[in-house]
Order: sequence, then C-alpha cells, then structure tokens
Amino acid sequence: MAQKSLFGKFIGLFHQQKKRGGSTLSASEAINMQNSYIRSYATTDSPITPPYPEIIKQLGSPKTEIVQAALYYLRKIADNESAMTDGIITDMQKFLDAKNKVSAEHKALIRQTLQTIRQKHSLS
Repeated sequence: MAQKSLFGKFIGLFHQQKKRGGSTLSASEAINMQNSYIRSYATTDSPITPPYPEIIKQLGSPKTEIVQAALYYLRKIADNESAMTDGIITDMQKFLDAKNKVSAEHKALIRQTLQTIRQKHSLS
C-alpha cells in the first residue's frame, strides 16, 4: 500500500511536470518523496534485542582485558537495567556451566562478578 501511494505521488508529480512544460522535480519535492518512502518502511514494532548476549560471548576470549571489559559492562547493564538482570544472571550461569575453554583465572572472575550481580539484585 505504501508503494502504491508513493508510486501515485510520483505519477502525480510526473503529470504536473508535463503541465508545467516538462520541468524536473525540485530538490524539496525529491526530499519529501524520499522521506515518505523511508517512513513507509520504518518499523517501530520490532522488538529491541538486549545488548548483553553479544557481551557474554566475549567472556570466552583468551585475553584478560576483553573478559574484564565484558564483565564491567555486564555489571553496568545489570545495575542500570533491572529488567535485564535476570537474563544476564541466567546467561552468565549457562556460560559457566557449558564446557567452554576458559582459563581458571577467567572462570574465577566470571564467578565473582556473577556473585556480585546476584547480591545487588537480591538487595533491590
């Protein structure tokens, strides 16, 4: 339906141009057509994916700096977005329970952070 209305607008402008002696579209007319096309295809009903699953994947990195940064951001998200805290706790626990090739040092950091998030969440 959006395409028909956009197509209809284009045809209408084309006929107007013929009446005006074949002049081209003005810049503002072209911009308005582009904006209406973009608005017709914009989806506002799509659910927003939480950002933490991609961060949890970084816990498997062999680099300590990356693991520490991922844990920092997971704590921040859990602190600021209480609706995501349960998902973060669940996914971090699943990561620890899985047979991931993670060093003992990294597992200890992950467990410590998971415990901190759980404690803060239970106090809220």
